[in-house]
Amino acid sequence: MNALRAILLFLCLACAADAWAQAAPRLASIGYAYPAGGRQGTRVRLEIGGQSLRNVQAVHVTGEGVTGKFINYVPAIRRLDGHQRRELQWRINDRRAVLTGRERPKRPAPVPEAEFKPLAETHPLIALIPKANLRQLEVIQDRFFNLTREQPNTQLAELALVELTIAPDAALGDRELRLMTPAGLTNPLIIQISEWAERNEQEPNDPGAGEDLDPVPALAVPFVINGQVLPGDVDRTAFKARKGQKLVLDVQARRLIPYLADAVPGWFQATLAIYDKSGRELAFADNFRFHSDPVLLFEVPADGEYQLEIRDAIYRGRTDFVYRVLVGERPYVTHFYPLGAQVGVETVLTLGGWNLIERHAKLKPNPGSPIRQTMLRQGSTRSNPILYGVGAWFETMEKEPNDLMAGPQRITAPRFINGRIDAPGDQDVFEFEARAGDEVVAEIIARRLGSPLDAILRLTGRDGAVIAWSDDQEDPGSGLHTHHADPYLRASLPVDGIYRLHVADVQGQGGEDHGYRLRVGPPVPDFELRVEPSSVTVPAGRSTPLTVHALRRDGFAGPIELTLLDAPGFRLDGGVVPAGADHVLVTLTGPARPARQPLEVRLVGRAMIGKHSISRQAVPADERMQAFFYEHLVPARRLVVGMTNARGPVLTPALDGPLQLAASGATSVDIKLGDQPVPDNIALELVEPPAGLTLERAQLKRGELSLVLRAEGEPLAPGLAGNLVLQAFTVSAPTAGQTTGRRQPQACLPAIPFQVAPSTNSKGSAE
Repeated sequence: MNALRAILLFLCLACAADAWAQAAPRLASIGYAYPAGGRQGTRVRLEIGGQSLRNVQAVHVTGEGVTGKFINYVPAIRRLDGHQRRELQWRINDRRAVLTGRERPKRPAPVPEAEFKPLAETHPLIALIPKANLRQLEVIQDRFFNLTREQPNTQLAELALVELTIAPDAALGDRELRLMTPAGLTNPLIIQISEWAERNEQEPNDPGAGEDLDPVPALAVPFVINGQVLPGDVDRTAFKARKGQKLVLDVQARRLIPYLADAVPGWFQATLAIYDKSGRELAFADNFRFHSDPVLLFEVPADGEYQLEIRDAIYRGRTDFVYRVLVGERPYVTHFYPLGAQVGVETVLTLGGWNLIERHAKLKPNPGSPIRQTMLRQGSTRSNPILYGVGAWFETMEKEPNDLMAGPQRITAPRFINGRIDAPGDQDVFEFEARAGDEVVAEIIARRLGSPLDAILRLTGRDGAVIAWSDDQEDPGSGLHTHHADPYLRASLPVDGIYRLHVADVQGQGGEDHGYRLRVGPPVPDFELRVEPSSVTVPAGRSTPLTVHALRRDGFAGPIELTLLDAPGFRLDGGVVPAGADHVLVTLTGPARPARQPLEVRLVGRAMIGKHSISRQAVPADERMQAFFYEHLVPARRLVVGMTNARGPVLTPALDGPLQLAASGATSVDIKLGDQPVPDNIALELVEPPAGLTLERAQLKRGELSLVLRAEGEPLAPGLAGNLVLQAFTVSAPTAGQTTGRRQPQACLPAIPFQVAPSTNSKGSAE
């Protein structure tokens, strides 16, 4: 049953229910975009694979200078039946005959109308046949007659065809693309804007494949090649280069799609190789330091033609194994020193890397995020992005020698020390004076800034006795890292005297690229915020849940008040992260009239820390699974809200203060809702309630909501606070042979703040 028929049936059978809640179809999502970008000043046709992509209403791309237009929808294609195979084969053979001058084949006999299943004419490969060349016909033949080698994947099966128009002055770099559909706003995908000529791979391009076809002209440097690695696929692209050119070949694969839920190791693990015309391998890489996307510096040995090869490390492949390779004499920063600067203080960075005209760059950061991104500009060309740290404390440079044999480097706290493990086996030691009872925090920021250093940090007395040590400290705000290699320690010092901090690489490695920033001083309570998901769908006048994560730093445990910015007509309910909590479920309620285009909004948290009011903007994020098991909170660039149509009023609980819950046993609550009609077939369910709390009974009637909540097992902690979010369902009558009716999710109610009472009374009320 298609979405329109489902909605019509729902309107006919449940008008009262529809006045309160709109049926929610399966959520729309996108898994890949191919090609994953385009050049300034061009129009690019993208194939976007996902699910629930029918009737795309809007294409949203972050930033200025890029607009998108929906072209067509292609439903999932499974195996072709007999008549479809014959029809498709005839079209391919007929086109081959036209191109080669052979006799054209006879068309298959017509199929009875009752058995007729037409081909998906909107599919880009089928639509291409009348204009295809011989090479393209090989690709079409392979894709449709070898479907069995591709494992079916519902999440990637549908296609939305989208055209991007990229302005000549569109900013270079990463953008986020989302699609708005009747099923909601999709998750974001990264696309990239480049300044170089771009081409999509020309299949068949495996080694030795297509030798009887016209060769594909070699590309001129610089260029960007876009491709997809299918099962067992090996892609080769020819390019021309001159002797002495220092080419940087930079693969973008995991950068485009950081995590895959159902693939090990959890992303497309690309390998990169370069061959000469005789087929001899000249260079190979399967990563760049701890980054899984390979990068090569290739100094061209002679004028001529070469081939770059992309494949998966273990010869996997599917449609979301998408890549881009940037090839040119581009400046590429491999390392720099120091790794950061003090707010407002001009600092000169010494750069290392390839194709660098200038070996120095200046920083003078303003207040803001502790980790920033920048790029080196050489004329009209930009380098790869680099990350650097920013702090408010005075900064000191490490001075060698400063190991135990030569004597530690004396410092005063608080401050940042910019250092480097210069060579394998090197160890940096810093000593400072402190008093008994002083609390000290020491933290290394290195891996989070792109340094390969795998640091270990030890705090000792002057006699060498270890007081505290740290190896790897997980930072939930650093969601793209799978190895959290930066240590953090916090300790109360036992006596007056001299203390030492020892910094080394766990694996005994070192070099000029093994830089770090060491923060030493008293705790500085602070926080960061993440809000997920980064794509939110809100029915007009209804509510939808969001999770706000509080990343607390240096022991900050206070409450955080949340507010919306740039969101006229929207309302945030439950907007407080309770004291000590690391996350809270809130709800976002949309205006009664839906916006026609997705909107970018901001969420800000404020807290009193000491005598100061601290404000932090929430970074949008998405929870992503890696390799069937691991969960990561991946930062996004924008929080985008898409609105869908809805009918009828929203039911808003009228509360005078937080709902008081009993720590154990049952709590009966009556909540006024206002004089609104409520259908009979509505059921409610708690969304992510506190552990041990269940909804025993919910009765929804005009003007009132009656709940019985029960705390079972371990009593709820007195003073525990948060929000209760109730998801509504319509429940249809059971059909023959069923014991229960079908539940259809609807919009949720606005968040209801709660607090666990200190007593264990079993009755409560709220009006």
